[in-house]
Amino acid sequence: MSGEPSMGKEVTFIERLIEKEIPQKFKDPITVLDALLQFSQNPTSASAGYGVEENYPYIENNLRKRYELSREELIKITNFLKRVFKKMEKINFDIYYWRDLIKDTISERKKNLFVDWYISKFQKLKEEDQKKFIFLLLSLEKERCLDKFHCFFDKEETVNQETLNDIVVGWGLGNVLFYRSSGGYERSELVLSPFLPHLREKLRENFYVDKKDIEAFFSNLNVDDIRLIEKCIIQGGILESKEGKCLQEKRFLIESSRSFWAIWPPAINEFKELITSKKRDGT
Repeated sequence: MSGEPSMGKEVTFIERLIEKEIPQKFKDPITVLDALLQFSQNPTSASAGYGVEENYPYIENNLRKRYELSREELIKITNFLKRVFKKMEKINFDIYYWRDLIKDTISERKKNLFVDWYISKFQKLKEEDQKKFIFLLLSLEKERCLDKFHCFFDKEETVNQETLNDIVVGWGLGNVLFYRSSGGYERSELVLSPFLPHLREKLRENFYVDKKDIEAFFSNLNVDDIRLIEKCIIQGGILESKEGKCLQEKRFLIESSRSFWAIWPPAINEFKELITSKKRDGT
């Protein structure tokens, strides 16, 4: 928490808020905890005015997409957040401290609640959407996520970043929040959920790619294809088609869109090992 020691009043206030007040006032506490967590993830700095008020409609929009809440429910949550913020200001005006305290406390105390919600959400998805979920879980923190998404799920590249963000927000993997720079530049910014590492651990068995399938696919590749796959791995698992394209493809292994081709994220390490082994054997 920014390396600062915990302050008694602040900690007591947040713990009481999370453990008692929210469960007593709301029938579905996770929606309000989610809103509070988004409040803590606000990316706007002090030099840009914090962006507290500007983020309330963004938080509402994220909640609406994720939980299908009514307008009345959203207003109730927003008004509650505003009252909580006023109380926080009276105790301590250090907004950075509050952000860290809220994020750390919810991440520690409510991790299982959120992860269970994610697992339930995942299990209700159709098989194709489960693949998208796994892909995003492994790709959001890496570069060129949208380009890779095209290769596996949108061959004609019709999905734009805003549409992909809507998917991410709907599944709770991130939130679109208001950002203002100290120079006054404003934009929407995708901020990822702090629970992604825990979720990757829980869903690890769903990353499985049959090693025999990869070995069989690899055995049919020519030297040029193998060199291209190695280059693709070095560049983060994706290449533009104009740089060269692997002539063979297999669903959820190696696939292409109009402009790119990519390696399915869970298969990258297996390809690395096969290439290393081939070099070592001199074949």
